[in-house]
Amino acid sequence: MMVSICIPTYNQTVFLTKLLHSIAVQSYKDYEVIIADDSSTSDVEMLVQSFRDRFTIQYFKNKPSLGSPLNWNKAIENSKGDIIKIMHHDDWFKNSDCLLKFAEKIEKEKYDFVFCTSEILDVQTNQNSYNEPSDDFIKELNENPKILFNKNLIGSPSAIAFKKEFFQPFDIKLKYLVDVDFYINLLSRKIKIAFIKEPLITNTANNSEQITASSITKLVQVGEYSYLYNKHYKGAKPDEKMTAFFSDLFRWYGLKRFREITSKGYPHPKPILFFKKLLFKINWNN
Repeated sequence: MMVSICIPTYNQTVFLTKLLHSIAVQSYKDYEVIIADDSSTSDVEMLVQSFRDRFTIQYFKNKPSLGSPLNWNKAIENSKGDIIKIMHHDDWFKNSDCLLKFAEKIEKEKYDFVFCTSEILDVQTNQNSYNEPSDDFIKELNENPKILFNKNLIGSPSAIAFKKEFFQPFDIKLKYLVDVDFYINLLSRKIKIAFIKEPLITNTANNSEQITASSITKLVQVGEYSYLYNKHYKGAKPDEKMTAFFSDLFRWYGLKRFREITSKGYPHPKPILFFKKLLFKINWNN
């Protein structure tokens, strides 16, 4: 089965160079690379040209820029493979057998969605950490994908691979929680999930050039959680755990007025009266 390695890019070539080198040495050779480029310069295009003799690359320059996550959709929509392997432009494969291990889980073991442990490199401190969910989390994820709502232990899309037949476009109304929404949508279809405990990819953290870092504010985060709650819980009254989560969220961001949530164009969480009372209670107690 051919793997489409889909890379949305934007004005960054240092880590992208590392990613392309890590692709070139993969032992699994049935793949193509799709690059959808939102850059304002020609730097990414020039870098791509230097790799064209090493593997198959489809390059698409977006004019005008699409922004995230529309650019993610663009890369996947132009892919031809049976398996989608998303890689952010500042992440890379850890060794030469990583793509093989993703592909074998889907091709030979017949899983539909695969994710791995992520090594996380803090580029400011040069320290590594690991995102490795527990066995209990994996079991619960199979039973209830909505646990990802406030506990995304899958990690970034660079940690996943899935059959293209299950692809549903990323929600362009989201930025901060776009991956969480995508995972819940996909995994709620009762597809077969596999987790590889080995760290197969390296994510960068505290990277000033990360696409979403500069656009995430407190009201964006609160607004996106409100939007996502309405989308997946459809106005149901929150249970005790979800009530505690929103209480912590409102308190953490110092939300004072309910209408602040809509100031960035997001909807109020529903049921509205419940959440209004929750915010009033938090501010009253403070």
